[in-house]
Amino acid sequence: AMRARFDPADPQGDLDAAAALATDPRLAAMVVHHRALAAVDARRYAEAWQLSNEAHDAFLAADSPRGALDTLFPRVDALHATGRGEEAEAASTEAIRLARSLDDLRGLGIAYATRGYAAESFADTLADQQRALDVLDTVGDINASVRIRLGRARLQDMAGFPCEPLEALIAWADELGQPRLAERARLEAAAAALHQGRIDAMAAWLDGL
Repeated sequence: AMRARFDPADPQGDLDAAAALATDPRLAAMVVHHRALAAVDARRYAEAWQLSNEAHDAFLAADSPRGALDTLFPRVDALHATGRGEEAEAASTEAIRLARSLDDLRGLGIAYATRGYAAESFADTLADQQRALDVLDTVGDINASVRIRLGRARLQDMAGFPCEPLEALIAWADELGQPRLAERARLEAAAAALHQGRIDAMAAWLDGL
């Protein structure tokens, strides 16, 4: 199921195979969760929202609150992408509360980051991104840290503030060897270039996809 997202040669086949193997209720819920993640990646946001809710309920029924916490993140992505900002912020706040109750530092860091994506103000976004990085750096979650740093650098670059060089973050993403993360890095750089009217630079980043 993880390969379906991070090395997607045959994502549907991998998810179907995972579903056939998942006899434990928690594993079955996990497969639904990964289907929600795949739907977010494919920008099928209505489907992602529905699947994330199904996975959330399935994890709770299987007495797995940690699993339920993970399902809140694609829910926020789907809500945020469809303009449902208040619901996205509420789901992020629920994730923060649940992560704290579970003493789950990685989950707490990601929850702060997702609330930052849904924030209405630039200052609130940067504040939550910094909270997320402070937490994630203590648990060594490099992949999540790179994703958050990419988003923060793009926002700062677009606003004309000093930021970590996007090129260095893209090189870091490439070194981690995850196609989705490398793609995300180039899209962040292209978005910043488009905002600044650097069309040639934007095209160059997109050509690398």
